[in-house]
Amino acid sequence: MTMIGTERIVLVIERGRYSTPASLVASKASLVGAVNTVSKASGVTGAVLNAGIETLYSAGEVIRGKKDVVDAAGDIAYAGAKGGASAYAGAAAGSVAAAATSATIAATGIGAGLAAGGVAATAVALAPAAIGLGAACVVGSFVCDMIDDIFS
Repeated sequence: MTMIGTERIVLVIERGRYSTPASLVASKASLVGAVNTVSKASGVTGAVLNAGIETLYSAGEVIRGKKDVVDAAGDIAYAGAKGGASAYAGAAAGSVAAAATSATIAATGIGAGLAAGGVAATAVALAPAAIGLGAACVVGSFVCDMIDDIFS
């Protein structure tokens, strides 16, 4: 067995055939699994929070006589589905964007020569979180708007 490698690509040549090492495949699969796990947890949280807030609002509307119970139940279900979908999509986009930013910073060596604790070093250190948050907000908002457009 012969291994040929660089920092980014490792090929294993065994009996004239090329194969990807199992560890490389496993690391990609675990990244996808981690993003899915975070997104599911965020989706559940978004659904519960949105449905809970809508429940409180709709209860007040029912008490004041401005809404009947059937409409309130529909609004609660809609808010829960919308919150879950937008939170799932936002978390997935934010996780991928933050990971890509971190990988780019590491691969290019940006910030390696910056003084520790300086403003530029802090900006580079916070870039993955900021870009991830921005991506999550943009995608989550887009999903909310899309759901409103479809069901309104």
